[in-house]
This record gives sequence, structure tokens and C-alpha cells, in this order.
Amino acid sequence: MKLFGTVADLYERARPGYPPEIAESILAYHGGTPASVVEVGAGTGKGTEVLARLGAPLTCLEPDARMAARLAERFPDARIEATTFERWSPPAGGVDVLACAMAWRRCSVTW
Repeated sequence: MKLFGTVADLYERARPGYPPEIAESILAYHGGTPASVVEVGAGTGKGTEVLARLGAPLTCLEPDARMAARLAERFPDARIEATTFERWSPPAGGVDVLACAMAWRRCSVTW
């Protein structure tokens, strides 16, 4: 069950963001703007806010359709894919930055 999507607006308002220095660190590491950025488990875009500052083409993976819809409203220039990382088909040439700010995932464990 995808719980966060049922409260996407509240989730967006209540969850803290990330420091802008993260973008500065990524830019410094790459020596400038990376050619491509993929964010895994983007949610409503708290990490996306920082990654969008990189100025690179941005793809956001978010399996919850309601969260992905909220994300698309906030970041109309980003490519939003309503999928999990495991089901995502990366481009043939790969990506420069693969980021995951914080993503919760339900895991199934058999004991």
C-alpha cells in the first residue's frame, strides 16, 4: 500500500527540505553542470528542489501516482516517471548523477 500519496499535501507542508549546499557540492564534484540527473523516490520534491538548482535535465522516479502528480505540479520541467528504480529503464548512455534524498520502501522479508 502506498500511504504517503493519500496525504501528499500534508506531507509536502510538514516535511523539511534539504540544504542548498548539496547542489553546490554536486556541481563542484562534477566541475560544472552534470549532463543528466535522476532522483529515485522523489516523493513531492523536497530533494528535487535542490537537484533542480543544478540546471541539468532532471528525471524523477516516484512509484506513488499521487505523489508523482504533486511532483509534476511543482516541477513542470522535470521528467516524471511513476515507477520504482527496479522497474526503471535507464538510458543507454547512463546518467551523471543518481540521487536519493530519502525514500521509504516497503520490504517483504521471509523468515
